[in-house]
Amino acid sequence: MTSNHALEGLFERQRGEFPGLSGELVHLNNAAGSEMPEGAIAAMTEWMRSSFTNEGRIFRRLSACSALKVAAHEAAADLLGAAPDEIALGASTTTNLFTVSRVLGRRFRPGDRVLVSEACHEGNIAPWVALGDQGIEVEFIPMGQDTHLDYAWLEQNLDERTRLIAIGASSNGTGTMHDIGRVVSLARRVSALVSLDAAHFAPHQPIDVAALDVDLLFFSIYKCFGPHIGGVYIRRAVCEALVPYGPHTGARGADRLETGTRNLEAYAGWLGAIAYLERLGRAAAPLIGGDVATRRQALQVAMCAIAAWERALTEHGDAQLAALPGLELYRQAPSDPRPRLGVFSFNVRGRTPVEVAQALEHAAIEAVVGNNGAVRTMARLARDFGEIGVRLSIAHYNTREDLDRAIACVASLVAR
Repeated sequence: MTSNHALEGLFERQRGEFPGLSGELVHLNNAAGSEMPEGAIAAMTEWMRSSFTNEGRIFRRLSACSALKVAAHEAAADLLGAAPDEIALGASTTTNLFTVSRVLGRRFRPGDRVLVSEACHEGNIAPWVALGDQGIEVEFIPMGQDTHLDYAWLEQNLDERTRLIAIGASSNGTGTMHDIGRVVSLARRVSALVSLDAAHFAPHQPIDVAALDVDLLFFSIYKCFGPHIGGVYIRRAVCEALVPYGPHTGARGADRLETGTRNLEAYAGWLGAIAYLERLGRAAAPLIGGDVATRRQALQVAMCAIAAWERALTEHGDAQLAALPGLELYRQAPSDPRPRLGVFSFNVRGRTPVEVAQALEHAAIEAVVGNNGAVRTMARLARDFGEIGVRLSIAHYNTREDLDRAIACVASLVAR
């Protein structure tokens, strides 16, 4: 493994790929959506200039649309370690979750159980809760005060009626990474499916769906440096048993769940984002090692490098914030050795969350205030502040100086 200094230099150079980073604004709202590299933006605009039509098989532009669809699914498959026919693309992670849960729910019967983590984004809760309308029992896996799931509760409450367990890979409210392997192991005891919301996780960590052994995985392409669409992995055996709605029922793969006209210009942007990550992996390989003979390998190296640099940034931010008096921090304990992602959610005692967010905005620091979709998490942790908080969140193109500027702004509020 290389030094943090070498990684810092690598990622400092990557900033030039992102036009959104060229001004004075410090982008620290990455959990809500990443910046896009110039190559992805250019790919979208070029597609709209030259090939803006729909799919077909005969004429040149129509054939190009069909080829683009195939390439976009292959790109997502390479990022996740899946097969292209196990990938579906749709409007967003929440939309995809509603689509898949509705189709999957047709296999469930009244009295079946679905267990959902209360530490999830509400987008990974509401679609499963909606299955209660057809008599399915939906129960919540509690989140402990340490921000981790209550795995003992899960083990004690599993039974043969449990059909699916839905968790997040990580929390966009606290940065906590959950023990996916432990959940999968417990689920297999009762032959339950595991659905993983990786919308917050995918831009920060390498993913191998075969190693994770999950049945469903959802991620947001617009948080992975691409445009506003979402991706889904569906294990082939699970997909083959689904009976989808919509006009694509003749297809054999997961793309049977894609309804209506596809967002082809977004597919072009997604390929541009993947090309950026592939180049990043090849640039990072001399620093951290790893084979980059294939695109899949290059993407894995890129994500390993991103994870290493963001770990250093997270430790830097945690240490700075912990030194400030008057802060209420929403995260696992500093003594907790388990790694976490770079999310810094907090409130300042004596200030409203909106006041803190406005101060950051005036300092040209893009943070966010609210529950940010982590409704139940913030309801538990930020009761004294109206169940909302201020959140800073990093991506690989952020620097120590970005965090220092934001934390200095918060420190000035504490001092006053």
